[in-house]
Amino acid sequence: MTFGKKIREARKQNGLSREELAKRLFVSRTAIIKWEPYKGMPDIENLKMISRL
Repeated sequence: MTFGKKIREARKQNGLSREELAKRLFVSRTAIIKWEPYKGMPDIENLKMISRL
């Protein structure tokens, strides 16, 4: 499973929309859209926040 798929799975398991996850991570919804299909990578601080989902 790719990193992007793991983000998407964690988001869905927590009942979050892309917009809700973006707000929690203080990033744009566009960033989440890029991460999920692995077109971009979150920085280390966002990775830490994602790991707490």
